[in-house]
Amino acid sequence: PWPAAAALAGAALAAVSWLPAAIAAYGPARAAVLFPADPGPREDLAYAAAAAGNLAAADAHWSAAQELAPYNAVHPWRRAQLAGKAGRWADAERLTARAIELEPGFLRARLLRAEALSRLGRASDARAETGAFRRALAERGTPPLHSGYEETVWGLDPAMK
Repeated sequence: PWPAAAALAGAALAAVSWLPAAIAAYGPARAAVLFPADPGPREDLAYAAAAAGNLAAADAHWSAAQELAPYNAVHPWRRAQLAGKAGRWADAERLTARAIELEPGFLRARLLRAEALSRLGRASDARAETGAFRRALAERGTPPLHSGYEETVWGLDPAMK
């Protein structure tokens, strides 16, 4: 049998295990402090900043999330979207190239890269990227539908949701 002190300590830990999640529920800024290695709260902060029209803050939060999860293709793609909105097409092209490097089948990133290349006056590169998009679309088959990550990466038509 367990000693009473160990059983009591275990019961106390179990009783307060909900506390970090409850505190984090008050907002993503608090969650980012409580869970510094988790990119999720930074993603939430980025979405909120973008919705408020603060593109610089949104980019900073996406950048922080990207540092925590460097192999997540969504982070550079979201940063590329912000760069495009700000007219920074060279940054958008560089960031979408990184997203495509991480996820070659990331069709939305390919389209944004083609737009960036076109806006940079690189028409032949834009046509090549559009061709890569069309080939990937024809070859991809049915995308996985297991999480929002796959749904974003595979670039499903929003009308299909």
